[in-house]
Amino acid sequence: MNVPFKLAKGLRMLLDLWLGGGICGLAFYIIWVVWLLASPMVTGKPQILNEAVRVKIGELGGNLMPLTLPVGNSKIAVVTATDSSKLFVSPWLFEASGEVQFQTSDWRIQLAVFLFKRILLTGLFVAILFIMHHFLTDAMQGTPFTMDNARRLKWLGLILLGSSLLKPIWEGLYSKWILSMVRVQNLSVSPWADGYFSIALILLACFILILSAVFRHGVELEQEHAATV
Repeated sequence: MNVPFKLAKGLRMLLDLWLGGGICGLAFYIIWVVWLLASPMVTGKPQILNEAVRVKIGELGGNLMPLTLPVGNSKIAVVTATDSSKLFVSPWLFEASGEVQFQTSDWRIQLAVFLFKRILLTGLFVAILFIMHHFLTDAMQGTPFTMDNARRLKWLGLILLGSSLLKPIWEGLYSKWILSMVRVQNLSVSPWADGYFSIALILLACFILILSAVFRHGVELEQEHAATV
């Protein structure tokens, strides 16, 4: 048993553990959503969900706010330089972020949280692990160059590309929705797209899509060669 085979076997065992955990988590979230919708009829009162959204403190790109955060009983915290230093400090926030925690019994928010932030993301995670499991299985059996693996690589690239593009948009819209229901005093906050667009993940997804096309072309050439022999 050579080193690459051992590495692939160990990686597949680890993926199988994650896959099992992901499937269990996905089933739990689905059951919890059913319970959230049915609990008002069973118990007579809705379930309370504890959740949080990330926010930007101040605006980016020049429209910033002074660093005057309320501390304790209307005390103000201001950034200054020490007398012995030669620093001139401008007390402005730049790309600062925070978190607004809340509790809600609104079934719309609960459904949005579980359908998109729990079930959808967990389902995509399970799908990625499932694709990688079958790819590693074929590689260990010595048959990695197949049309099935070319399609699996294509789906893997599409899932990564779609999630990297849509997740920040969803996070921004969701944060904006929640902030429209609350009022914040003495502090300027705005929706925060969690992580922005991941350029590295987008490049990885594009590379995988190119690799899937190379796989497909290689399989077609191998089939043509086998047909002419």
